[in-house]
Amino acid sequence: MIKTNFSEEEILDNRIAIKDEFLKTFNLNSEHLQNTKNSAMYLQCLFHLYDKYFFHHFFDNHNIQTTFRFSNKMTSSAGCVSYVRYADMLDYYSKNPLKFKFSAYYIFRNFSYKGSTEVVNGITAFSRLEVLMYVMEHEIMHVIDRILYGKSGHNYRFKKLCYNCFRHTEIFHSISNDDFLREDIAANISESDNIKKIFEKNAKKIEISKDWFGKKMKINNTIYTIFKINPRNYKYPIIAKSKTGKMFKLSKRQTIKYMI
Repeated sequence: MIKTNFSEEEILDNRIAIKDEFLKTFNLNSEHLQNTKNSAMYLQCLFHLYDKYFFHHFFDNHNIQTTFRFSNKMTSSAGCVSYVRYADMLDYYSKNPLKFKFSAYYIFRNFSYKGSTEVVNGITAFSRLEVLMYVMEHEIMHVIDRILYGKSGHNYRFKKLCYNCFRHTEIFHSISNDDFLREDIAANISESDNIKKIFEKNAKKIEISKDWFGKKMKINNTIYTIFKINPRNYKYPIIAKSKTGKMFKLSKRQTIKYMI
């Protein structure tokens, strides 16, 4: 049917091949993509490259129709795909397009200075192209989830698909916004599940310091002070509060990112 389980080496090799062919296709010297009137071509190209390197032309062979566009008004998420539930998904989408939409607001406003990074689905992105790739991976997995099971959401099955196919360890991004968009892969997964153990292992790589207590953080141009540390909470061990009393729960990675 369709392969959804890859080794670490396969994932790395495929991503490198996708990135190289993408840059050659558009004759680009930099991975920091610019938003132009032809930017939607980036999306179409990436989708077909993922189909080529990861899924052996599964979508092309089934004549799956697609449309892609960037939205400047889309601020609640980095990407989405619209679909209609149908008994025979492959037959339906060979005649009706899957409609992908990506947020220009998120993709193109970041990496304004050298050395900046963003965390997307638990993976550190070092360029706009990598951000776009990791968001594309997430949306492709929604399509595969719908083809295989008729529906898709951020449930246990979907999170396991994302991990097995792309090693996504989280379902969130840290791209700057008025709200943190995050949904950890550990949510709704039993204590005995290997994926949760992987999440816990990754979270423990960053050690909490007692010196963090009282430290200042800048989140969305507002100053927060760390006033509570709970090491037993492996997801959001840090709580910061502003002068007005507004509070944020943060992961260790986010704490380091926003600490002044």
